[in-house]
Amino acid sequence: MTKKESIKTLIWGAVGGAVLTVAVGFGSGWLVAGGTRDKEVAMAWVDAQASVCSSLVHEHRRLTSDSSDLSGYGARAARDDLAQANAIVLTGSEAADPAVLRACAKLLDKKST
Repeated sequence: MTKKESIKTLIWGAVGGAVLTVAVGFGSGWLVAGGTRDKEVAMAWVDAQASVCSSLVHEHRRLTSDSSDLSGYGARAARDDLAQANAIVLTGSEAADPAVLRACAKLLDKKST
């Protein structure tokens, strides 16, 4: 084997190994794209705020002895109102994040405990 053929084989091996490493890395979840990570962090932030909102709603309902059913389409307006009233407005914001309001209302749609 000549030196030129050896270098060519080495380069193809390196390229193939890099492609295989990237494919296995992304396929198994070992590697995450920056945009994916940013979306996951944003969704975790929304989920955390929605959980706080939902907890505040449940506490409010417990203190007021409100046992009305919040599940189903018919109670959508009540869930939205409760989410709006109990969502935390973060410093620097004028209103609660609409994604948080939707997530909080969705959490309230589950059977009340």
